[in-house]
Amino acid sequence: WLDGKETEHLVHEAINALPPQRQLVYKLSRNDGKSYKEIAEQLNISVKTVQAHLVEATRSIKEYLQNTPGGSMALFLFLCEIYHR
Repeated sequence: WLDGKETEHLVHEAINALPPQRQLVYKLSRNDGKSYKEIAEQLNISVKTVQAHLVEATRSIKEYLQNTPGGSMALFLFLCEIYHR
């Protein structure tokens, strides 16, 4: 099993593997707590584009963690975080 720091590190690796724009949208949403509308206005993109970036970011992070040795616990914690927002 991975400890908390190792698990957090894997999730950060997965986020950092995202394309730059998708990573920025994800961080503005999850880390800064901005709404889709706030992100759209800040980046001059549509709300639908923000939504699409977040859907793809979540899919990519899940896939990254599924394919990483020891990533199952990180995936579990990542999914728990998503569903408790």
